[in-house]
Amino acid sequence: MGTLILILAIIVTNSISGCMLKDGDNGDESARDNSGTTTTDLPEEGVYYSGKEINFDTVFNEDYFATLLFSFGFQNQVYIIADVCEPDPNMTAEENSMSNSTEYIISVGKSGEDIRTTPVKEVIPEGEAPLCFADDESGNLYILTQTVGPKGINYAIHKVDLHTMTMVKSQTIQIETNIAQFMSIALDKQGDIYIYATKDYFNYEVLIYEPEQSAPTRIIDEEVLSGAQLMRKEGQVFLAMRNDIGTEIAVYELGLGKDKLDNPITYNIEAVSGNSQIKGEYLYGISSEGLEIFSKTDSQKIYTWRDMGINRNNYGLPGLSFLSDTAIAVVGSSGADSKLHLAILEQTSQAQNAERKTLVIGGVSISVDTDLQNTIDAFNVTNKKYYAEVVNYSDMGDLYLAILGGNAPDLIWGNQDSTYSALEEQGMLMDLTDMVSDDPVFSKENVLSNILSLYQKNDKLYTLPLSVTLDGMVGTGLPSGAGWTPEEFTSYAESLPEDTYALYGVSQMDLFEDAVMPSMDAFVDWDKRECSFNSAYFESLLVWAGKYGEKEKEENSVTVVIPADELIQNGELAMELRMISSPTSYVSLEKLFGENPSIKGFPSAERNGVTLTSTATVSIYSGTENSEAAWEFVQTAFSAKVQESVGGIPMSRAALDKEIQAAENLPAFMEGDPEYSTYPEMSVESEQRFRNLLETLSGTPTDNQADIWAILREEAAAYFSGQKSAAETAEIIQNRVETMVRES
Repeated sequence: MGTLILILAIIVTNSISGCMLKDGDNGDESARDNSGTTTTDLPEEGVYYSGKEINFDTVFNEDYFATLLFSFGFQNQVYIIADVCEPDPNMTAEENSMSNSTEYIISVGKSGEDIRTTPVKEVIPEGEAPLCFADDESGNLYILTQTVGPKGINYAIHKVDLHTMTMVKSQTIQIETNIAQFMSIALDKQGDIYIYATKDYFNYEVLIYEPEQSAPTRIIDEEVLSGAQLMRKEGQVFLAMRNDIGTEIAVYELGLGKDKLDNPITYNIEAVSGNSQIKGEYLYGISSEGLEIFSKTDSQKIYTWRDMGINRNNYGLPGLSFLSDTAIAVVGSSGADSKLHLAILEQTSQAQNAERKTLVIGGVSISVDTDLQNTIDAFNVTNKKYYAEVVNYSDMGDLYLAILGGNAPDLIWGNQDSTYSALEEQGMLMDLTDMVSDDPVFSKENVLSNILSLYQKNDKLYTLPLSVTLDGMVGTGLPSGAGWTPEEFTSYAESLPEDTYALYGVSQMDLFEDAVMPSMDAFVDWDKRECSFNSAYFESLLVWAGKYGEKEKEENSVTVVIPADELIQNGELAMELRMISSPTSYVSLEKLFGENPSIKGFPSAERNGVTLTSTATVSIYSGTENSEAAWEFVQTAFSAKVQESVGGIPMSRAALDKEIQAAENLPAFMEGDPEYSTYPEMSVESEQRFRNLLETLSGTPTDNQADIWAILREEAAAYFSGQKSAAETAEIIQNRVETMVRES
């Protein structure tokens, strides 16, 4: 989680501040704890925030996509600078992205009804390229620009009056030639201009320019500690830097007389992304939980407003700014639609969910799960009796402790990294078989019921996938049947011509994981607290992966890798590991292997079919007192609104039909784009073959028990490196896992 937040912190200085050189949750905190503590500087007890979302589809072509560059608020007005592309259907995707985009200054009134757009190029001199944006105490916009000429690169900072959208002042500045990237700029109340930039991609510096002066005063020049941003508070400029794991922000005061960073104010901000803002002595930020507030130094988060009436998934890397003492603007962009999103959060004395009971959804590392948040948002809009919230657990041990301590969540949410077969076998999850059978939402006409049935265990259905991806071995003319044993695979591989590979370019560890994950039930019995890794079957999987997988490359070794597609087309490779996650990915298989490609599962004693992996699964805790509401939450997860945005192949037929329709009618501007060359339009015949595959599918859900897999991976590495035999490795794994299973 910390790594992800660090990456986001680095990205945000580029995407929110828009400074690019042009050269030619808190995971461990229970979401039930809403109130926290209050002080005189915080909003009074009983103050809430209610959100209003503003849509820009009526402002731009509804197919537009945009990159957010900068945003700020001033006197009940929101200002957004964004690079907007309104695709021309007569142009390719590359042509659209390169030459059909415009940088706009967008102003929005707090009501959301007064939206105005002005191209940036209309307010700066012709031929200059904007690099960075900032605002001052009076709400003016400042633009750092670059001009490339015959004598080199020139830089200037222009002051723009946002009321008239005209340039009122310019200042030429000198920049060193070794600057690699401009990250952000800011102004203090004296009019001094601060520029935060990286040089040589490894060091950063902060430059200050006094009014009317072209030469800078350098105050910082040292190695980058982490992603940073300039921010202003009460006329003073600060540099906010995240630590190396993204859990803390150190805020350093800057000024002409300061030549180093010292005595920072620190805030614990784990799970907050985008640019935060300081108000008084507190720092505000946005996380997957909601609007967060933190006190300085080493204290913890002290308040969270969760029910704001907005879809937080629309605000990737959000820009947060204050419009007034009682209103906050949140600007962001959604990875799902690549559009701009604006929410105005207004203080209110009425909690939106005051009369509703809490429905708790828990899971391991799910605080940033997009599918979960979409389901929660949809549920909270329609259900008037319950309000859904998330409890995020750091690992399975924490989840077990909550259940055993009588504080279990009502529903348990899983993903491709966390599955809960141990809970199934111990009776902690509700059997949903009868509920699914009796509910029209899950009729054969509405969902891919054949795939849902593959999640049954011993005729009981504990877990429902929202979507699936299909992983397996794909080739032409492979032996019949959904799966094969390791011995049958070997027999086929040895029958191939001498100059034909069975598999190519796959590591031993990856093959081992692919074979073991769907078969985990064959090795671990949580109900009896037993395991059976010291078996001929398990050893055969080790030997198979070692024989057909490639060894880890030595450090600094140079290897020439031939593209697998080229080998297949030349008849030198029999099969390839492939994932089918959409209609277009299926079409790409037919393009490579021809009509009706052979699709088989990974070797197993049970001859399992393809492996089913879901980006999201939902289960109900067997001891919940809110079973009716929990089932309504499950129904919401399978609604068209949620299903149309899930990753992978949706279980909803209506959502799948939309994906197929899109695959059959790619937008005209995508034609000729190399990125889409492997995804030709789906024909009617290909569509039917794809549907037949889904209706007749045989397969096994992956069972990623992270703690067990960590042991398997560690010990298998010793086998693949030749340090131990397969039998020795299996025995060690047996002893280690058996101890863990018995003690769990």
